[in-house]
Amino acid sequence: NLAWCGYTAEAMFPELAALKRKGRNFSEEEKHRVLEIHGEILSRIIPLYRAAEERGQVEITTTPFYHPILPLVYDSNLAERCLPGRRFPKRFHWPQDALAHLQLAVKQHTEMFGKAPRGLWPSEGSIAPELVPLMQKAGIQYFCSDEENLFRSLANDPDSHGHAPDHLELFQGWRVEHDGAQVDALFREKPLSDFIGFMAAKNSPKDAANHLLHHLSAIASAL
Repeated sequence: NLAWCGYTAEAMFPELAALKRKGRNFSEEEKHRVLEIHGEILSRIIPLYRAAEERGQVEITTTPFYHPILPLVYDSNLAERCLPGRRFPKRFHWPQDALAHLQLAVKQHTEMFGKAPRGLWPSEGSIAPELVPLMQKAGIQYFCSDEENLFRSLANDPDSHGHAPDHLELFQGWRVEHDGAQVDALFREKPLSDFIGFMAAKNSPKDAANHLLHHLSAIASAL
């Protein structure tokens, strides 16, 4: 729990840095204090996000309510598409549950932030065409997923004639249609996303921000 506290947490609560320097033989009081600080940090997150969105600095997306792999809730047999020839458990097929996960997420988001979300970040980026009508019914206008989903889809598109997709196709919006419904889609560049999620915190804030800005500038130049 102490190791989870990074630069900002230490700036807010200098005692965390002192505990890290101590390194061992923590008292019960010190352990409980670390957990109290976690609670204090968590209590600030939603108000900070809400304020950032009100300033127009960010747009907050939602995710399926209990964070399931939504295509498998819709129909577990969809796994055959990406893992052909494998043996799977007995079929699980509950489209109404998949819709409920989306509707509950929209409901909670609206209660917490004062307006419904436009975007969805599916759990683990898991998507399937059959989910498009459910997203539209829940009021979702766009979803985000991973570059590999886009590139594999384009590679399997008969119109591609076997040609590998151009990496620059990643940096644009897409529209996905299925069964009379449609939503927009955005796909993340995996190395950049992994840097933000896993590597940025291992660098100084200035170096991490410079890397991010340099990367975004290079994308803009390429386009």
